[in-house]
Amino acid sequence: MLGHLDPPELALPGDELRPALVAILTNLERRFADTRTGRIWRRLVGEADNYPEVIALYERHFLVPRRRAIAELLRHHVRTGELRADLDSDAAVEILIGSMLGAVFALGESVAAPSAEAIVDLLLDGMRPPVT
Repeated sequence: MLGHLDPPELALPGDELRPALVAILTNLERRFADTRTGRIWRRLVGEADNYPEVIALYERHFLVPRRRAIAELLRHHVRTGELRADLDSDAAVEILIGSMLGAVFALGESVAAPSAEAIVDLLLDGMRPPVT
C-alpha cells in the first residue's frame, strides 16, 4: 500500500543536476511533512522493531529503486565531468537523503529545516571537481 500512495517521479540520468536534486529533496520533504504516506512512514519508523517485514518491503520496493536512480544521476554527472571523478555516489545519495530526513524528523516546529536548495548547494560544492 505504501509504495502506491503518492509515488514520486524518479530522476533520470540526463536530468540537469541541481534542479533534479532540489526537486528530489523538495518532494521528499513534502511527502514526509504533508502526505498520508509520510505520516504512515513516520509512524512505521518509530515502530520499525515491531514491523520489520513492512519496513523491508517498503525499502525494497520504494526506497532502493529511488536511491539507485539518484546514484545513477550522480554517476552520469561524474562521467560528464560536472562532479568529481572519485565521488562515491552511494555515499552521496545517503548524505543528500539523510540531510533532509534528519531535518524533517529531528527538528521541532520552532526550528526550520534547511531548504532543499541549501542542502543541495552545500553538498554540490563538495562534490564538484576542484577548479584549476
